[in-house]
Amino acid sequence: ILGGRWICNGETIIFDEDGNLVDGQHRLLACFQAGVPIVAIVIRGAPSEGYETIDGGVKRSHADALPEGTTNKTAVAGALNLIYRIETGVRLDGSHASSNLLIKELFARHPGIERSAAVAKQVCKVFPSTATAALCHYQLSKVNETAAASFFDMLYTGADLSKGDPLHTLREK
Repeated sequence: ILGGRWICNGETIIFDEDGNLVDGQHRLLACFQAGVPIVAIVIRGAPSEGYETIDGGVKRSHADALPEGTTNKTAVAGALNLIYRIETGVRLDGSHASSNLLIKELFARHPGIERSAAVAKQVCKVFPSTATAALCHYQLSKVNETAAASFFDMLYTGADLSKGDPLHTLREK
């Protein structure tokens, strides 16, 4: 909301027949904390017993927000989330969630991330997280594409690595 990314998408703020807020409390709290009003559809007088049926569907993930045809969507979305956290200084402990709209914006700004996710998928048995591997490949590629390719190829194949080499040690974990 503070970033000006709020879009009225048809989700409602619902009050039951007794005037109790049953859905939309997080949006209203965000408005209050930001001091920024939003446009929203408000439903009053909903049956109290309908509460159990709210938000029963499957939540759309960041991967779902990426364009159709994007490969390795989960790794791409995870890496974009890490990029966002690094760019903004947001803690990496899961205490802050980025939005699907933001993930789409980041995808447009970081066109090489999909290729990095494909490379990362190859080393997923070595790296603890495909998203982290994609981020590392992407960042290294921005500095030196050839060196990044060589590093990840050695990590993937293990070729020319001797015992005691840091990449060999990483592969053996």
